[in-house]
Amino acid sequence: MRKYTSEIHCNEIVLLAYYIADVNIEAVFHDLTNRQEYLPYNGICLTDTFQLAEPVKNEMFTPFFQQNNENVLNLRKQTIRVIIGNPPYSVGQKSANDNAQNLSYNVVDGRIEKTYAKKSKANLTKALYDSYIKAFRWASDRIPKDEGGIVAFISNGGWLDTQACDGFRAVWQARRFRALRCRLLRFRKALDQGCSSSA
Repeated sequence: MRKYTSEIHCNEIVLLAYYIADVNIEAVFHDLTNRQEYLPYNGICLTDTFQLAEPVKNEMFTPFFQQNNENVLNLRKQTIRVIIGNPPYSVGQKSANDNAQNLSYNVVDGRIEKTYAKKSKANLTKALYDSYIKAFRWASDRIPKDEGGIVAFISNGGWLDTQACDGFRAVWQARRFRALRCRLLRFRKALDQGCSSSA
């Protein structure tokens, strides 16, 4: 009960995904507990996760979503030891019509510049500012260094072997993680054997 009411936090910036996540968390809780009485989940925040690393100014939904604002302020104060996510991949726009431009975040982008980009030998480091790389940077900074924790992401695998991400790999190898585990779900082996990736 304690986990559900005060220790599980969820962030989502897309309204539909916010409601789907909320319903899914509530459904799993009620299925596992067989409660007769409905107990709402109040740990979800309609917010931009990377914005949580920025200095607190005026919260964007203050006049309209007071409970959401309280949840965001509460989340900022929490010690987080486990982060699970599926960050988006959006290295940027290919044309002005894509509407997929990466947003800038002073804190997260600054940390990437001082760590991943600084350690990189690549001439172009634009890929380091892809939102899924930002998610790794944000998460590894959010986990307390003295206590440790777990970061588990479903992500693009480009950081494993691209030249642009050599600084990313160097930083992660230099940190004293107890373990780094990757499950590679690529279709390369199937394609090499003449199988279709759509099968």
